[in-house]
Amino acid sequence: MEGNKNKILLTVIGAGTLLVALAGATFAYFSATGTTTKQTVTTAVLDLKIEADTTTNHITNIKPTSWDNDMTKNLENEDIAKVSFKVLSGSTTTGTYNIDMTAPGLALKTKGTDALGNEINLIGGSLADVKYKVYEYDGSSYTPLNVEGTLEEPEVAKAIITGREIAEEERFVIFVYIENKDDDQNQLQGLDFKISVTGSAEQDL
Repeated sequence: MEGNKNKILLTVIGAGTLLVALAGATFAYFSATGTTTKQTVTTAVLDLKIEADTTTNHITNIKPTSWDNDMTKNLENEDIAKVSFKVLSGSTTTGTYNIDMTAPGLALKTKGTDALGNEINLIGGSLADVKYKVYEYDGSSYTPLNVEGTLEEPEVAKAIITGREIAEEERFVIFVYIENKDDDQNQLQGLDFKISVTGSAEQDL
């Protein structure tokens, strides 16, 4: 009888070792751990909306210029486009959101016309000269998000806001300008394109 007890004990220990081995093998693939308490998983719809100011998201005929340390001068500069948009949420669930930006339709102008109407090849300038900076706007002041770059690859989505906590309403402005290189930038003449922003949200777990 005592021998049978030992067999049962060894079987239990063996099963326990197997469970530990399996848990160790699968932990690399799952972040959850086993528990004896009942687990409830809840989901929610994150209500995230982006509203762009349609009067400023279309950019055309801006000329090379320079960014100034004085924000007032940048706001008055007609060659710095101001693309403003709001991020709105009516969700009661906490989470974060991301905003990406593209510039569909942005391309260099390789051909032009001279004073006599003859077609000529345009030289100079690069899409790397088209730059952007992102600011938060609270209705009275602008706060830099330290997000900036170039539109060298306009169709490639650029992350301009990442992992920001969802709020009821926030406002942002993308400033777009052609940096003046004091050199031929003829291929940047007559640019006509739009700034497009898209968002995604993630629920806190």
